[in-house]
Parts: sequence; C-alpha cells; structure tokens
Amino acid sequence: VFLDPVFLGAVRIVACITISGLPLLWISDTLRPLPDIEKTRALSNSKTLRRVNSRSFVSRFCDKTCRYCSWWCDRNFAFSLLSFGLLGLMASFELFLPLFLKHTVNPPSSATAFMTAVLPLGVATSIVFGSAVLEFLPKTVRDAGVLLMLFLLFLCTVCIVFFTVSTIGGGFSDAMIAQTTVLLLLFSYGFFLGYPYYVPPSLYALEFG
Repeated sequence: VFLDPVFLGAVRIVACITISGLPLLWISDTLRPLPDIEKTRALSNSKTLRRVNSRSFVSRFCDKTCRYCSWWCDRNFAFSLLSFGLLGLMASFELFLPLFLKHTVNPPSSATAFMTAVLPLGVATSIVFGSAVLEFLPKTVRDAGVLLMLFLLFLCTVCIVFFTVSTIGGGFSDAMIAQTTVLLLLFSYGFFLGYPYYVPPSLYALEFG
C-alpha cells in the first residue's frame, strides 16, 4: 500500500503544499505591523499630532526573523513542533484506510465504512480516557503515560507493517481472523494516537500563545 501510485502521489502533493505555504506564511506575517509601532509623535513648535510609522519593512523583517530564531532555539518549542508534525503524519493514515483495507483484507463494500470508523473511535476513546483519567494525575505520571502511549503507538505501527506484509503474502487464510486482527490494530492505533496528538500540543499552544 505504501508503494501504491495513489499513495505516493498524495504524499508528493502534501509535501509541495507544505513547502510552498511556508514562504507565504513568512511574508504575510512579516508584512503585518508589530504591536510596538510608535503611533504618534509631537512636531516641534506645533500642537498638531500626526501618525508616523517609525519602523521600516526591513526593520520589521529583522525583528520577525529574530523572533522566529528565538523560538527555534527554544527546546520546548522545537520538540513540540516536531512531535506535532510527526504525529500529524501518523494521523493522516486515516485518509488512506480504504486503500489500506482494499490491499489487505479486501472487505465487502458494506463493511468498509464500519472498519474505517474504528480508528476515529479509538481516537475519541483516547481523548475521553485522557480527559477523565490522565488530567487528574500528577504531571510526572501524566508525562509517563503519554510516553507509554507513544511507545505502544510505535509497536502498533510495526504490527500494522508486519500485518500488511503478511496479508499481501498470503499469511492469513481465514478472512474472519484477518478482519478481526485489523480491527484490533486500527482501534489500538487510534487509541494510542488520540490523546498525545490532540491534547498536549493544544495545551502548549494555549500556554505559549
């Protein structure tokens, strides 16, 4: 499934959109005035006040560049952005679930929608579980729980890869066993992905501003 032309084409499109969007974001944010622009200045020997812009485009560009560099030097910001990007890549696996199911277990059309909804169900269950349990635990225990979920997500990803290779190679002769296995893997994948992907980055973004 990962060598399918449709999958590779989608990955190229996402990469091109992301790369082309970064310069546009940089330029648009640079053109926006900074909040500390001087608003008024008294003219000599006059009671009239006029609005002036004491900062040029080059000055604003340098200020924004220094600000971005200071963000990247912040270890918490860099790791948060890296983890959010990698987990977002893993969350995009949901978009290719119909293609994945077709190349592995090939379920009937009536069962494809049900099997595709198992992963979002795991994500929702993970968020509810984290909000009801992890949020009331001490910070060290909560951080350890998130790391454990990420480690189990890695193991679940490895199991999905081996399941894909085994299924394509004819390793499962019983269709019921193969479909049950993929349902358990998809639910586990969504459960171990949901809370680490949605909750900690959102809380950090609210704190960071």
